[in-house]
Amino acid sequence: MKSGYLTITKLIKDIRKIGLKQKLIIILILSICFLIGFIIPLIIQNKNNFNRNENQIKKPQAAADLEISSNKKVLKVYETFTATILINSPTKGIEAADFFIKFDPNYLNLISQTPGSFFSVYPIQQIENNYFKLSGIAKKLDKGFIIPKGKGTVATLLFKAIKPVNSTTIEIDRDKTIIAAEGENILDKISNLKIKIN
Repeated sequence: MKSGYLTITKLIKDIRKIGLKQKLIIILILSICFLIGFIIPLIIQNKNNFNRNENQIKKPQAAADLEISSNKKVLKVYETFTATILINSPTKGIEAADFFIKFDPNYLNLISQTPGSFFSVYPIQQIENNYFKLSGIAKKLDKGFIIPKGKGTVATLLFKAIKPVNSTTIEIDRDKTIIAAEGENILDKISNLKIKIN
């Protein structure tokens, strides 16, 4: 401890002996070293942030679109027609999904539904007075799952027109419809179907 104290004391005495010019040079060198030590980490951090942002921009956004399609949009009272629920998920496989379709029972009656080929398993198929609910899940195999991806048919619905109206909509309920991929709801664009009944 005494030896360390003597060393520090000697160092202070040596510094006092140095001229003003030498002191300024030492201060300048220390300042440059400090600036280098401070600036280089900032440059590296900014470069990493730039690369991260660049990767985020280049990375395609995973999204799934839903559409209700029909070859008939103008109908007569008591005429039947089919509405097809279509899905398109070009970049992500869909592990599971809940589809909630609303319609006005004053003008439309949902007679029946046929599950599509996009999913192999549809554990929930529920027709009610003013909505239709369908759930699809990936098929489990001995060594994993068959996870569907791309374009496909979720279901085909058979409706009957029961009352004249200028416009009524068969609508995908965004709040209750979930397209699950890797733990996230990737539902993006929705296209509903408008029907006119004469």
